[in-house]
Amino acid sequence: MTRLFIPAPGTRLTLAADWKCSVERDWRNRDLTTPLERRLSMSDELMLDVTIPAGAVIKVDSYSLKRGADPATHELAVVLCGREVPVKVNGHVIKRSCRFYVALSDINQIEFGGMKSSHSILS
Repeated sequence: MTRLFIPAPGTRLTLAADWKCSVERDWRNRDLTTPLERRLSMSDELMLDVTIPAGAVIKVDSYSLKRGADPATHELAVVLCGREVPVKVNGHVIKRSCRFYVALSDINQIEFGGMKSSHSILS
């Protein structure tokens, strides 16, 4: 039987496999786009292809889910923990800690092994 799991904000997940997701190229995701400004031209796509390697730790930061809204607009803010995690953005590698927003459909593709939460129900 499959169980529903919604991590509480503050929960840290260790990726069990590489996580590939699409990130919108907008001001909220500047942590990912700023280091690449010289490499990304204005003609590049509005969506960025992001790959975070297995073993990286991500933290659930906040949710943006609106009742009645198009499911494609539901998002989750994620914080990538650790300064030396090699994140691939449109094929370019950056190493930094960053915060970015990801669609719920991409969040549901995360394969994780370890989990740490400050909430006693998950500890």
